[in-house]
Amino acid sequence: MATEESEFELRQDGYVAFDAISLKDLIIERLNDNEVFTDQNYEGSNLSSLIDIISYSYHTLIYYLNKNSAESTFSQSEIYENINQIVKSIDYNPTGPQTANLNFQAEASNNLDIGTYTIPRYSYFTFSGTSYSFSEDVSFTKSVSTDQILTDLQNNNLLYNGLFVEYPTLAAIGENFETVSLAPSTNDSTFIIDNHNIYVYIKEAVPNSTWVEWTKTTSLYLETGSSKKFSVRFNENERYELKFGNNITGKKLNAGDQIAVYFLQSDGVDGQVSKNTLNNQPLYFFTTTQFNQIKTDVISSSTVVVDSAQAANLAFSNKNTSTNFKQKESVSEIKVNAPNLFNSQYRLVTIDDYTNYISKNFGSWVQSVKCVNNFDYTSIYLKYFFDLGLDRPNDNSRVLFNQVNFADSCDFNNIYSFAVPNKELDSSLDQRTNYLSTSQKNAIVNLLSEVKSATTEIVISDPIYMEINFGASYTNTDFAIISEAGDESYLYVEVEQNSRRDLEAVRNDVAGVFTTYFNTDNLSLGQVISLKDLQQSVLDVDGVVSFSTRRENKGVVIIDSNLSLAVYNPVYETVDYDFTRQDINLEFYKFAYFKDLPTIQNRIQVIRQG
Repeated sequence: MATEESEFELRQDGYVAFDAISLKDLIIERLNDNEVFTDQNYEGSNLSSLIDIISYSYHTLIYYLNKNSAESTFSQSEIYENINQIVKSIDYNPTGPQTANLNFQAEASNNLDIGTYTIPRYSYFTFSGTSYSFSEDVSFTKSVSTDQILTDLQNNNLLYNGLFVEYPTLAAIGENFETVSLAPSTNDSTFIIDNHNIYVYIKEAVPNSTWVEWTKTTSLYLETGSSKKFSVRFNENERYELKFGNNITGKKLNAGDQIAVYFLQSDGVDGQVSKNTLNNQPLYFFTTTQFNQIKTDVISSSTVVVDSAQAANLAFSNKNTSTNFKQKESVSEIKVNAPNLFNSQYRLVTIDDYTNYISKNFGSWVQSVKCVNNFDYTSIYLKYFFDLGLDRPNDNSRVLFNQVNFADSCDFNNIYSFAVPNKELDSSLDQRTNYLSTSQKNAIVNLLSEVKSATTEIVISDPIYMEINFGASYTNTDFAIISEAGDESYLYVEVEQNSRRDLEAVRNDVAGVFTTYFNTDNLSLGQVISLKDLQQSVLDVDGVVSFSTRRENKGVVIIDSNLSLAVYNPVYETVDYDFTRQDINLEFYKFAYFKDLPTIQNRIQVIRQG
């Protein structure tokens, strides 16, 4: 039997043209053509209300069809909720916000008796409108009766921005892979839980049981059935899911087991602090009825826990700024990190595995990182110091410092990681001495030791900072010291004669080209500094027709009609320097910065042609 064709034809992609209003108009139009019903033309009638319901329901369905059709695959997804759920299929846990951390200096006064002491976990300092906390029990030894610098304490521990919060105690259901969702009782979007500081304690539902700390794992599928572990996932709703095992992969919770969760509430960007803000601040202790019992259960009775009187004899300070706060892992970062982590299978084997793992887990600490093997380290990095004229690389203080503190006697199995700290710096002097602290390096090494190859040793090395400035020179004989030649050079910008633009506005725009390009967030170790892109960006500024790099030398103006930069190592500027008009190709261990970038407009001169 023949099938009657529809008199209304819809293109294959016609659904994208429909919305609630167009669908409503179409229904009314077709009802009017039939001339059977008339109520559709009267707003408020029963038939009109029914049409509204149908139209807006289909509008919602079409919206989700369009959204999901474009967001169903890993490569095409651009919405955080969708990419978060997609990578769940490969057991990838996106990283949530990461709070700032702070390395500190500690000193015990002569009033503190000789002995070994422990500062209890979650103890904190409050200053400058924010707080910094210890995330674990930290021990130190006072070995002399006089004042003593507590070297081990300050070299192996960090403070983290925020205060710890006690989550309401939960009772386990006893199901396989039981999941607990951290849902703070607030809708405040500024309520930030740090991804790396979530702690769980379990008290089994049996007589005379005590609290036991369970530790976090990257994946329960790597654990045995008796492992007291849990995994943490920052889900599509931006809440943390704590998942426990099933007695096959990770230990299972039994019905009635009590679950105590403590997490660090970060202050976000507001928690970043400058130098000397910690100085001489009092130490406070985290205390609740439940937590006091947990401390009793998990800390050995023989441990001397610091009390308020003893804490008054401890002095803490910070000579450096904190690291920067880092937002949750973005869609683009997930697309890069998820395949890399899946390929590594939570084991660090290749050089890229080490680089990716550090970048993902230490985003608030490290702005840029490059890892190399021993061959590249010796043939490229150490060779650089021989080329400078050093008798041996260890004559450089930073090389010697890292070799003594982190390398073992056997060097052929080392992986060297060069890292630039993620900090906001006030001056070029701060930039050229911007190194990870010993405590930060130790924290990275300790975390990597859990997943690295058994035969590999990690050495965290310091980058070499290359200072960049404007620099005009005809020959290598028209200056004494390159940094001074750079300070004397400037950018000479010419604006079209008929342009109505204010010259100061043009100067600010040109300065903006350099401040954007050389913003620390836009730079990385071993990158190419493109002078071609910089030149074109300057010429693209509205009103600019030409520019040159200039410097006055002995009454003569040296003029370079191109963008010319002075590039040098400020520590060895007499042997490692160059004036260049070409792209700057940095080695993996070098990181560039522009000298006195916040005041670069003072080295830009703008004139109007004619």
